[in-house]
Amino acid sequence: MDVAISTLAFADAADEQRWLPELCTLGITALEVAPTKRWPGWINATAEAARAWAHELTDQGLRVSALQAIVFGKPELRLFADDFAPMCAHFELLGALAEALGAPTLVFGAPAQRDPGDCANPFALACERLRALAERCAPFGVTLAVEPVAAAKFIATPAQALALAQAVAHPNFGWHLDLSAWHASGEALAPLLAQRMPQHLHLSQPDLRGPLDGPVDLAQALKSVRAAGYRGAASFEILSGAHAWPQTCAAIRQVLEASR
Repeated sequence: MDVAISTLAFADAADEQRWLPELCTLGITALEVAPTKRWPGWINATAEAARAWAHELTDQGLRVSALQAIVFGKPELRLFADDFAPMCAHFELLGALAEALGAPTLVFGAPAQRDPGDCANPFALACERLRALAERCAPFGVTLAVEPVAAAKFIATPAQALALAQAVAHPNFGWHLDLSAWHASGEALAPLLAQRMPQHLHLSQPDLRGPLDGPVDLAQALKSVRAAGYRGAASFEILSGAHAWPQTCAAIRQVLEASR
């Protein structure tokens, strides 16, 4: 299992350069990439640039587990928008970026941009449109995974994400397990994993605080998903400004040691 950390944890490039080597010594083997942390405003976000960065990461012994925040900075891209063509076009770019980075997964959170509003049958329309986006991902060998977000108006719990993945029924569409959303849902984890494994996993606390700064027992949850047979990447999702690096490094070490 790859253990990743989201690039949301780094304040800037200097922060990443300062702490990434130490994180690697703790067992971090991958990055989960928020594209606009690397390419603000999506400027110069090209397959060529992504491929060059992927080579740099490989030299550091790292791979990319997934892309997240994939529609950040593009509020016009909404799952239930009248004009869906711009979102389809954006997913062509995402597929190319993910392929160039070697990332197998696109994590789709963005609860505001999947708010169904007054849509009469949001589940049916979402299935249709997510299937279309999965088709855009397929030529790049990438899987789109829906992320449950607590308090979201559409897909707030892991069970709902799993049900959506089953209904979309496309080989390039799956569900993502966010441990903070799971904890908020109160759902039992084992029955969900028995039905279908998630495509990707977030080791997260509410508000993306540090690994030990919340109610979720990340070590026990990680141990449970491993025991159930999950072999995908597990990514620490922490927000820059919501943690302090020395404590976070110590917490990551503690979580990983306790999960073995």
